[in-house]
This record gives sequence, C-alpha cells and structure tokens, in this order.
Amino acid sequence: MKKLLSLLLALVLVFSLVACSDKGTETKSETKTETAGEAGKETAKEAETSAAIEKIALGTSVSLKSSKDSTAQKDVTIAALALDAEGKIVKAHIDVAQSKFKVKEDGTFEVAPESAEFKTKHELKDDYGMKKASGIEKEWFEQAKGFEDYIIGKTIDEVVAIETKPSEDGSHPNVPAEADLLATTTIDIGSFQKAVADAANHTKEAKGAEKLGLAVKTALGHGTTPAQDGKSANVQFESNISVTALDKDGKVVAALIDTAQNSVPFGEDHKVSSELKAEGTTKKKLGAEYGMKETSAKIGKIKDGGEWFEQVEGLENHLVGKTKDEISSIELAEGKPAEGTDLVATTTITITDLQEATVKSFDNVK
Repeated sequence: MKKLLSLLLALVLVFSLVACSDKGTETKSETKTETAGEAGKETAKEAETSAAIEKIALGTSVSLKSSKDSTAQKDVTIAALALDAEGKIVKAHIDVAQSKFKVKEDGTFEVAPESAEFKTKHELKDDYGMKKASGIEKEWFEQAKGFEDYIIGKTIDEVVAIETKPSEDGSHPNVPAEADLLATTTIDIGSFQKAVADAANHTKEAKGAEKLGLAVKTALGHGTTPAQDGKSANVQFESNISVTALDKDGKVVAALIDTAQNSVPFGEDHKVSSELKAEGTTKKKLGAEYGMKETSAKIGKIKDGGEWFEQVEGLENHLVGKTKDEISSIELAEGKPAEGTDLVATTTITITDLQEATVKSFDNVK
C-alpha cells in the first residue's frame, strides 16, 4: 500500500513539473511575441524617419500684438521640414520667436535697442514657464517636440488637416482634438499648422542631406525709434531665420534663409491700441514689393540691381558645400560681403545676423 501511495505522489509531482514547465514556456513565448511586436513598431518608426531627404522647406506665420502696458510684441512661428520623395515629413523643427519690447509712457525706451536680447521659445526651455498651467506637466518646448514627433511620416496636407477644437475656457481656438496628440500637446497648434502649410510654398532640393538644422537670430531693426521731433515711437523687429540641410560630413547641401521684418507703430499718446492684431510677413514673401532693387542698382555691384530675395538666394547658393567654420569665416566689411570675395557678386546686403543664424543652425540639428 505504501509503495502504491509513493508511486501516486511521484506521478503527481511529475505532472506538476511538466505543467509548470509548459506555463513557463508559454509566458516566455508570449513575452517574446510582445517584445517582437514592440520592436517591430520601433523598427517601422525608424524606417519611417530614416527615409532619404529629397527636399527641405521653410514656412512662417507672423502676428503682431501689443499689450496694455505698451509692450510691442511679434510672434514668428517657424516650421522647418525635411521631406522624402513622397512628400512625407522626415524631420521637423517647430519654434516660435516671440519678441517683446516695452515703450515707456513718454515714448522713450527702457532698454537701448542695440542692447535688447531675444530668445525663441525653444531656447527659453524651462524659463518659458508654462509647465504648471499645461495640464500635462510639460513645458512649451516639450509640447512642441510632441507635435514634431506626431507629424513625422505625414504629408503637409495631412498636418494641415489635423483636427482641432477650442480650449475649455475658449481662450485658444485650435488645441488638438486627436487623443494621441493631445496626450503630449495641449497648446494651440493653429499657428503651427499655418507655418507648415506655408512651407509647401518654399522648398528646395536637398538630395544627399542627412540632417536638418534651424536657428533664429532676432534683433531690433533700424526702424526702431523713440518718440522725438513730433514723431511717435516705432518698434521694428527683425527675426533672421536660417534652415540648413547637412550631409554626412557636415557640409551644407541646401539652405533656406528669410527675415521677418515687421513694425509695431505707436500713437501720439505713446500707446498702441490693445486691439492691434495684424498679420506680418517676411522679406522673401514680399518679393519685389520689398523695393530695394533700385537702391541696389545705384550701388552698381550687381547686374540689374538685385532685389532682397534675389540677393539672399545668392547667399544660400554660396553656402552650399561649406562647413560651419567656413561659413563663420565669410569675410565681411561693415556687415556686408567684403570686396574681392565671390559672394559680393550676388549679395551686397548686410548679412551679419543671417551669418550668425546659419552658424547656429549647425548646433541645432535633427
């Protein structure tokens, strides 16, 4: 009897071990399958983002504002994109050059225009200070990155078609309505979509490029003047934007450069209406309307003069094949290409800030 019981116990033990072994195998198998699935998703995403760059694009959306304390403000939303052969976004930079400058009650300035410093929202990082109000504990630059990541693999038309809705308090008309995007981005994306849409109109071939760089240098223009001699104050913002496509050796394959030069005028009471809300533009978009060809012709260095957009295209072409150090070393005289250089044949405009922005773009690449 004892032998029979011992035999039965032994059989139970064997079956238990087999069952446990099968369960362990099943669990490992499931884990491997899940891991393979996740890896597959990652591989698909990597393949999507590593597609060859065919073109780069630069789009902007510009708005002008003023506050009740007589602070002039300009917001330039910038979309720098790299596109593949199918027009899908491979890489994306989204940034906003939000610049503010205060005019005192007597029409003079608190800060000398040449001393004013401006940073983009991306450059401000945590100092922008919207994390607590975001609802998802994310700062502006983190939310912008969420949008950048979300549009990878999409076409420009698909980005423009992203569904939006008004915020709960009604203060922002275009917050994401799509749950996947809303999880990372709760800010208004209306200006993002406008800038991306505009980018479709400003593209350039960039075959062989592997990285996309963007930088912005904002300063106050020569049109910034305090109230004097019976004239009211004026604040002129100049945001110089440079997008560069770089090859594996860090040389420029293609470049897109533009300047958003816009003014906020003040009245005789040294204030700007708090209702001011105008759309701004860029020098490239103005084209021949910018009106510098006649002045350029008088200088006599460029055949038929050369409008601003034509001269900046000369600069863009001059950058191709150059490294960061070579661009930094472009010889200038009073901010303009120096006599005797190849660049002066196409470009006689002041390029100091454009050069600085281009050099900076090498340090901000994707």
